[in-house]
Amino acid sequence: MTCKLCGFCCNTMVVKAMTEEDAKIGSFRKNFIKAVRYRGEMYSVFKSECRYLVNGRCRIYRNRPDICKEFPVDKELWGAINPKCGMIGKKNISI
Repeated sequence: MTCKLCGFCCNTMVVKAMTEEDAKIGSFRKNFIKAVRYRGEMYSVFKSECRYLVNGRCRIYRNRPDICKEFPVDKELWGAINPKCGMIGKKNISI
């Protein structure tokens, strides 16, 4: 499996909702994409563009933050959010 360079991961923020009501409130936000129930917990997914992603490429790839290097930290959760992601099943990639 390999990265498809779609940029969804770099343009997405996932927030764990403390309650079902929090997830509902999240859906009222302008940048809301969807809510996901995973292992009995709710997550809100928002569009949040990374300023370093240009034409599907990371401008700071060699110096990117650890969270980006370790993506996807929870492959199953990310699979529930974006099942078409090519990185599901692989810890990380060299681009």
